[in-house]
Amino acid sequence: MIWGIVAALIMGVLSYRLRLLSLSGALAAVALGIPVFGFGGWMWAVPMLAFFLLSNLLGKVGKARKAQFDLVFEKGGQRDIYQVLANGGVAGVIAVIYAVTGRVDLFPLYCTALAAAAADTWATELGTLAKG
Repeated sequence: MIWGIVAALIMGVLSYRLRLLSLSGALAAVALGIPVFGFGGWMWAVPMLAFFLLSNLLGKVGKARKAQFDLVFEKGGQRDIYQVLANGGVAGVIAVIYAVTGRVDLFPLYCTALAAAAADTWATELGTLAKG
């Protein structure tokens, strides 16, 4: 659990410093990261980190073109607590249930929750790059 707390704090601070997350978003990410990293270990941390890092990379692609949509989507570059919880909240709850029950069969459900969040996020990021 100690490594989970340390890893979540490092990710939260880095995400805030790199302006990927607002302060509320960073705090929410730490709160989500502790059970995911602490109880699930690397197996559960890697899918969450992959989603987060790839989503942020996609967010940087075509930044000038996407700026015109900021008022439509009301989000801008930094993700806040609501976006962090919307994208990772279900996965975080599943990680906590895994921690309490030890049911390893929850891992596919966890990955499915992250895949759904990725599909939504990436469709928006890529869709705003389309000319038509």
